[in-house]
Amino acid sequence: MIEPVWFPTDKQLRQFAVVSLFGFAMIGALAHCNFGWHNASYALWAIGAMTFAVGLALPRAVFPVYGVLMLIALPIGLVISAVLMRVLFYVVMTPLGLLFRLFRRDPLRLNKPALDSYWIARDKKVDPASYYRQA
Repeated sequence: MIEPVWFPTDKQLRQFAVVSLFGFAMIGALAHCNFGWHNASYALWAIGAMTFAVGLALPRAVFPVYGVLMLIALPIGLVISAVLMRVLFYVVMTPLGLLFRLFRRDPLRLNKPALDSYWIARDKKVDPASYYRQA
């Protein structure tokens, strides 16, 4: 799990200020175009511009905005990542595993027959010079 940075450096706060300019602008454009929330979009654009301007000059001054956004984003990220991992497992991996069992496919060769040797013979000989031609 990625640990949030609760006490960022000045460089990280300047980077946040630059990203916030574009982030608040995009959210404001979304509010303006899709929902018709003109006043909210103007407020978001103003917050983004002020965070950018103040953050470049005095990076510690944008720490409250950074902290509030981290407090909002952390629980959202935890929930979304947990949901996406479950969806990936139950929608992709479980049906794939069931299909493998249905068709008796064993790619890891876990059900090994009783043999003297488990060596897998390969037919094709590879020229070692081909290792340098990877493109």
